[in-house]
Amino acid sequence: MTSRVRPYIGQCGFCGQGLLRVMRCKSCQAVIALCDECELLWSDPVQVAQDPQVRSSGAFPACPHCGTDPSEFEFLNVPQLGAYNLESYIQGLSF
Repeated sequence: MTSRVRPYIGQCGFCGQGLLRVMRCKSCQAVIALCDECELLWSDPVQVAQDPQVRSSGAFPACPHCGTDPSEFEFLNVPQLGAYNLESYIQGLSF
């Protein structure tokens, strides 16, 4: 069951309800932040982690870098975030 627990890097500054999860596009390897409630996304996870009010890069379901659909995205876990030097931005884990 722990595989369903995912890290988040903050709360969405737009909807105030969702958590910001970090995902990677399998097509272009871009790393993005995605609100798990309103589905806005940010192409720079560090920028939105530092300032949740920063303007979003768009809305799911397309990668802002290559336009790939959501079937080509995967949520990153804690070790993967560490590989991208994003581990220090983790604010918690949740389902």
